[in-house]
Amino acid sequence: MSAKILVVDDNALCRMVVSGLLKDAGHQVTTAGDGEEGLAAFRDRQFDAVLLDVQMPRLDGLALCRILKGRPETRNVPILMLSGLSTTDSRSECLAAGADDFLSKPAASGELLARLNSALNSRLYAGEVA
Repeated sequence: MSAKILVVDDNALCRMVVSGLLKDAGHQVTTAGDGEEGLAAFRDRQFDAVLLDVQMPRLDGLALCRILKGRPETRNVPILMLSGLSTTDSRSECLAAGADDFLSKPAASGELLARLNSALNSRLYAGEVA
C-alpha cells in the first residue's frame, strides 16, 4: 500500500535516510526540517502518517504532536515518534502527547516499516484512508 508520509526531523541526514527507506517501500514522502515546517505542510495536503522527531528547534515534536492530535482534521493521523531519548519517561511523554508509537533512534529499517505499516493498517481498518 502506498501512503502519503510526512517525515519531520531537524537532522538532514536522518530525513534523507528515513525518506529514502519509505520511498523504496513505495510511499510518497514529504519532509520538513522542524515542527513549524511540518505544521505548514498540513496546510497544503493531508497525510496518512507522520514520523516525527522529538527534539527540534522552534516547534518540537511533542508540541507538534499535541497540535495535530488536537485538531479534528488531523487527530486520526498516526504519529510515530523517533527519538535518541529512549528512557521510560521520554516514551511516556510522547504517548501522553498523543503519539501512536515510539521508536528509538537509530531505528532499524525493518522495525520502522513494520510499525508504520501496522499504524497504516489500523487506520485503514477504521475507514480513515481513502
